[in-house]
Amino acid sequence: MRQLVRILLVLTLCVIASSSVAAAATLYDGTLGTLPAAQGWLYYPNLPGLQQVVGNATVLDTTSNQGIQVGYSPLSPPVFDRNVGYTITFDVRVAAESHASNHRAGFSLISLDKDMKGIELGFWQDHIWAQNDGLVSPPLFTHGEDVAFDTTAAITRYTLSVDSANYHLRANGNPTPILSGALRDYTASGLTPYNTPNLLFFGDDTISAAARIELGYVAAVPEPATWAMLLGGAAMMGFCCRCKRRGVR
Repeated sequence: MRQLVRILLVLTLCVIASSSVAAAATLYDGTLGTLPAAQGWLYYPNLPGLQQVVGNATVLDTTSNQGIQVGYSPLSPPVFDRNVGYTITFDVRVAAESHASNHRAGFSLISLDKDMKGIELGFWQDHIWAQNDGLVSPPLFTHGEDVAFDTTAAITRYTLSVDSANYHLRANGNPTPILSGALRDYTASGLTPYNTPNLLFFGDDTISAAARIELGYVAAVPEPATWAMLLGGAAMMGFCCRCKRRGVR
């Protein structure tokens, strides 16, 4: 009986440890009342007058000129490994957006793992869609899979989950993804951002679109299920081996 209690305790501690390991690392918190640069983010190309704190969010506004390109990336990003799996959680509202091309968006999220594989998502006022990588038809940086979604009504909590080959975007805690697809490899573009490992970018990265957005929160976390399975599996293996040695059933 004591042995069983010990094993159950070990398994419980492993579950707790897995939850701890998988705890979200907050990268930006708008409730602190500061811009992302004050919380360890690079704001580039550091154009003045385009950002301000309003309430519990940073407002980034490029609507004065579609030629503006500006955005945020963490200076010390986590290591993103799609083979392990990871999740990006972010709160954002697209208050206004315009684009001169069906293949561009005034606000984009780019998430690349340590091997530069990942996804770029474009946000319009009424759609969210993925950028193609050009490895197969259609060409590079063209409008991929798409979902009709109102991004303007309120700040929405999105969750981008990445596994070894695919991404899944969820909204407002709904377990059913609103958009899913294969991960991309944009390195063929030769552009520096897409050849940067562990890249996380929020902003306007095109001269053909503009937007006014409110960014309230960003966090990253390894895939919890993966850590739980690894730690729980190791504990169970240890339990089985010990039981076999001692003749316990």
